[in-house]
Formats: sequence, structure tokens, C-alpha cells
Amino acid sequence: MQLQQLFYVAEVAERGSINKAAEALFISQPSLSKAIINLESELNIRIFDRNNKGATLTEEGKSLYQYVRTILNQMELIEGISASDAPKVLPAASYPVLTVSRALAGFYRRRQGYGIALRMREVRLAEVVEAVASSAEIGIVFINNAQFKEFKHTIGYKNLEFNPIAQDTWYIDAGPESPLYGRSEVSMKELLGLLLIGYLDNISWNQADSAFALSAFSVVSA
Repeated sequence: MQLQQLFYVAEVAERGSINKAAEALFISQPSLSKAIINLESELNIRIFDRNNKGATLTEEGKSLYQYVRTILNQMELIEGISASDAPKVLPAASYPVLTVSRALAGFYRRRQGYGIALRMREVRLAEVVEAVASSAEIGIVFINNAQFKEFKHTIGYKNLEFNPIAQDTWYIDAGPESPLYGRSEVSMKELLGLLLIGYLDNISWNQADSAFALSAFSVVSA
């Protein structure tokens, strides 16, 4: 006896027709009939009475069907346990910034009891958009004013939604020997010609604010 034969018995019994059961199981009618006949021969009982109107369970077949249905129900419960234990995966993509990693780590800790597994990819801005368009559920990006118009156009074309989380300002650490030391505000234009030292992975350097390109600066990554 094979488990597949039990599936066949249940399908024929519940549909009342070998032809309909064969269609539902995506197998040929002769193959299904042969499998039922082989099981009847093995058990030495007649499971179905067949006629032009379909197939009906015999008294022995009704007893067998009750056992078959119990076995299949137990299998469904076992499969359900396996599915419920598997964590729900939340795929995300983000620009590589330390604050994002900390925020997502906090999110994961707060929801450990909910069976959520977080899968994070750290990629560049354009790759974040592509990831959300293809497989990721959420994407986190850092955008300056010069990038925003093109970014909105891109996500609109890909039918994505943008929700701002926070707005902040770039800050510069200037030492006592710098002409900018003690200033409360500095324009991007004033930075031209100065040496900038920064962590390229932590700043969206694609274009500076007020449309000054990065190539206009001398930049050393730290």
C-alpha cells in the first residue's frame, strides 16, 4: 500500500467520479483506475462500485475511507505544524548606515515572539530601489535635495511608495585651524576647494546639496 493510493481513494470518494478525480489529480483515468484496482487486490476488498453515473463507495469502501480520511487529516496537521514553526521572512534593503542597522536590530528584538526573520541587504541607492521593485518588502534610503526629484520619478515609474521617516542636516567637524571653525552654518559652496574627510559608506555622496557634484571636492575616505 502506498500513501499515493490513499490520496486517490479520497479524491474519487469525494468527487464521486474516477474521471473527475483524474482531472483534479492531473493523471490519466486509466492510471487512476489501475491504482485503485491494485489497492483493492492488495486489501482483498472492493472499494468502489463503478457505473455510468460514477463511482460510489461500497460498505467496505466506506470503512476504508474513514481510515484514509483520518490519515490524511493527520498529515495535514503535521504539515501545518511545520509551516507555523517556520519564521515569516521580512526581506529589506538599505543604504549602509550604522543607524539603520541599529534600528532594525531593535525592531527584530521587539518582535522575536512574532516569528519574524529579518533578511537585510546593504546596497547603494539605485540598488535599494531595484531590490524593493523585485523582492524586498521595504527599502531605506538617504536622499539629499539634488537627488530627490530623480528619485521620485524613478519610484513612480516602478509603482513604488515613498514615506519619509525623518529629515536631518549634514554636519561638519571643523578644527580650530579651519576657517569654518565656530560657524553655526556653512553653505556647500563654501566647501569648494577644501579637503573633506568622511566615511563614504555612511554618507550619500552621489551628489551634494545645491547641485554641487562630489567631483568638485577633494575627498579622502577615513
